[in-house]
Amino acid sequence: MVRSDIPLENCVMIVVCQDLRMYQALGFEKAVPQNLYFDAAAAADHVCLMAHALGLGACWLTHGEETQRRLREHFGQPETFVSRCHIVVGWPDEATIKSQRMKLEEVIVEKR
Repeated sequence: MVRSDIPLENCVMIVVCQDLRMYQALGFEKAVPQNLYFDAAAAADHVCLMAHALGLGACWLTHGEETQRRLREHFGQPETFVSRCHIVVGWPDEATIKSQRMKLEEVIVEKR
């Protein structure tokens, strides 16, 4: 149902979904419509961060309205149920690279 350019043989896919009834009840879809996308992106990003903390590889990708429709129909969800993106998680075939933490003096900019 979800097409991906990442091979799925050795990983799992997590689909990030939203039920828009909450946003509609609170009027958020009119007051702050961009939050619909930011909330889904933040959720996907946190899943990727947790996967990385566990030594897994992860990548989140967006998908379009056709994929949203297929998922909604397959799972029998109402029109207010929208998938926003999907995350592919698996064991990387290379070791992850830990970033070097910079010293505090290197990141603080002082106005003189």
